[in-house]
Formats: sequence, structure tokens, C-alpha cells
Amino acid sequence: MAGLTRLPDWEERLLRLIEASCARPYELGEWDCAQFAGAAVEAVTGVNPAARYLGRYRTAASGLRLARAGRGGIVAAVTRALGDPVAPLRLRRGDLCLHGSAVGCVWAGGGLFVGQDGARDGLVLIALDECSSGWRVG
Repeated sequence: MAGLTRLPDWEERLLRLIEASCARPYELGEWDCAQFAGAAVEAVTGVNPAARYLGRYRTAASGLRLARAGRGGIVAAVTRALGDPVAPLRLRRGDLCLHGSAVGCVWAGGGLFVGQDGARDGLVLIALDECSSGWRVG
């Protein structure tokens, strides 16, 4: 799936996704980091590489089993879809980034992730320099 191209209106599409995601709570298997990252790639390119996983897992363990069944974990799945990872400082808005085992979307100088962080539930912004790597989108 590498070789994706950014749509002419990708910035508006991605902004609409982010705005809609602000009020959407984290729900494993339905709206989590993998589903948000796939939706972000779709906003940027028109193709959602995570669509086949939607609704197919409900626990972290079953999500990990599903990712591993595709020859590796989440990092391997994203790498197959987007190509080799790059250093976080080479990423631009609309690319994907990795923090721990969570995949997010680069926006506003950081990575937006869907998950739970203490009392926060939903979109979480993490500084890009705290991310270990990422993938170019388009």
C-alpha cells in the first residue's frame, strides 16, 4: 500500500477528523489508536489501511493476536502499509508517529493519539520528541 498520494484537500479532511474525534471516547477495537491512525491516513490519502481490523477485536490481547496474525505487531502492520519508519523529526503534519506501542497522527508539533491517559479519555497530544519513530503518509 506504500506509494499513497496525498489528496489536494487533505488538510481540511484531516482537520475535520480531528475536530470530530475531540468528543469521541476511546473504545478498544472501535475507536483506539490503530483506528484513529487508519482514519487519519484515509483523510490524507483516501485509503484506510486499518479498515479490515475495525470491530475484529475488543481486548488488547485479541488486538495484538490479530496484528501478529498478519506477520508481526502494529509496527510491522504499519510498515507494510506505509513503508519503512523514519525518525520523528523527519515527520510532517499528517504523517503517523509511534509512542510506545501506540500509533498517532502528527499535528500541531506533536502526535495525536486516541487512548486513555489518567483522567483523560479520547484524543491525547504527545510531544513529537517523545515519539520513537513514525511513517511518512503520501
